[in-house]
Amino acid sequence: MAAQVGWVVALSAALTAFVERFGFDPTDQGFVLAQSWRILHGEMPHSDVVSARPLGSAYLHTLDFALPAPLMVSSIFVATLQLVTATVLLAAWTSGVGPTRWGVARTAVVATAAVVNLHQFPMNAWHTVDGILAVAAGWWALDVGMRRDRDVVVRLGLPAIGVAAIVKQSFVPALLITLVVLVVRRRRPAQLIPDVAVLFAVPAAYVAVVAAGGGVHDMLAQLGGASSDVGLRLLDVTGVPGALPVLAVVAVAAVLAHTVRRPAVRAAAVVAGCAAVVLVIATGRLERAGDWGITLWWVLAVVVAVHALARRRVPWRAAGLLALGVMASLSWGYDSPTLLGGSLALLTVDVLTREMPPVRAPRAAGVVAAVTVCVVTLAWMGVQRAEHSYRDGPYDELTADLGTSIPSMRWVRTSPETADYVGDLARCVERYPADRVAVLPDNAFVYPALGVRNPFPLDWPLTGELVADSRDRFDAAADALDDDFLVLFQTIAHDGSAGHDGTGGRRTAFAGTEVVDDSGIARGVLDRVHGRVVTCGSFVGVWAPPRR
Repeated sequence: MAAQVGWVVALSAALTAFVERFGFDPTDQGFVLAQSWRILHGEMPHSDVVSARPLGSAYLHTLDFALPAPLMVSSIFVATLQLVTATVLLAAWTSGVGPTRWGVARTAVVATAAVVNLHQFPMNAWHTVDGILAVAAGWWALDVGMRRDRDVVVRLGLPAIGVAAIVKQSFVPALLITLVVLVVRRRRPAQLIPDVAVLFAVPAAYVAVVAAGGGVHDMLAQLGGASSDVGLRLLDVTGVPGALPVLAVVAVAAVLAHTVRRPAVRAAAVVAGCAAVVLVIATGRLERAGDWGITLWWVLAVVVAVHALARRRVPWRAAGLLALGVMASLSWGYDSPTLLGGSLALLTVDVLTREMPPVRAPRAAGVVAAVTVCVVTLAWMGVQRAEHSYRDGPYDELTADLGTSIPSMRWVRTSPETADYVGDLARCVERYPADRVAVLPDNAFVYPALGVRNPFPLDWPLTGELVADSRDRFDAAADALDDDFLVLFQTIAHDGSAGHDGTGGRRTAFAGTEVVDDSGIARGVLDRVHGRVVTCGSFVGVWAPPRR
């Protein structure tokens, strides 16, 4: 077991050091950490903190603050470790073979799937990653416990499903699916009643905490008002370029592999199906929220359907992974199952190769092939990330360390333009000290990174996050600011902080410079707060020092 844990941690650490810490954007990177920062300071979910999602992730990622490393890199490592671990658990669950029974070849193949799952996603504390890991852990433990008739293992997994339900609404179906499984499989009341109680314990505890803070009404309004999520893109496979020919090839390959008796034909069909999977990943170039993830979901669906018809038995684990892909695709802006792309591809290959006739080949050849594929995929991922950093420049332009401005962001490498932007923020907060600090509309990372408190109820007032009465609460919070505050407004949009808007990312603001306000929040706050107008690099702000 030590070896299995060791390679997962080592891979996550290597990816953090050589890939994930390069590139930074002051939008969603740091958003969940900012919510965790509020929780650590006693703010109550939904009554004090407006959120379009349950704040389960905010509670989970308070652990990021405890790691003995700079906060931002710690958060990157934790998220990377989460997704690699989820890949391992999904591979163990869908295959029915635990990691302790894997050889070098299988381990290398799963590591490759983990790298594909990571793709070009900017790894940081994030709701969807939390939900994927929670469901993977819960369903794996549930399956193992039921197969071995071990109640304790089942009940160790059930709380994880409960956690998934409170990190994002899209994972609530996992809780309902689990409930159905328990009712069908655990018919004795002595088993079923404790199981159901454990399954709902975490959501019940979350509601109890919200109720203690007087936020139940706010919670219902905020979660019920989250109407900007999308997910129908997954259903429109006809709109994905090149998807239908791939699906046709895979369908034919799966049918031949399951029905033809001639070994040579079956082998050729399996190879063709697996080649189609590799082609989808290769042409997708690990693009963020790309169409390739949607195609892989449908490829697995086709293979599972053919397998079910041929064997007259539904492969429930594969169906479960498809359901998880749908849940991961229900998003405010990442409506593709690309965070599961590697796992979808791996299971597709697994299902197809079960129909492969026996092949006599030295075991060493398989090991060498699997390790080679893993190394090549790692190198390819590095190349893709070097060219397409998340809203930042390519690797050869990421020459600045954000730790020069903010120690908690040490080791995060970015472009000089983004570093100037972040440096302006840090210098402004130092030059105009105040008990309450806000930076609008983006820049949620500022609060945990600089250790300042936001007087407004939301750290990233994106249009999709402004649910229920959040606009009125922003106005009320602005009216209440009398002294000892600093409110900064960005005059460069997020896509310009790295110089992508042609300005070079460097601008000197002055009183009256137009502020960024896509959601209509910033100007309303600017009109309501009163104090000394200040400027810091590209930021304009209003400062009221503490009264003596």
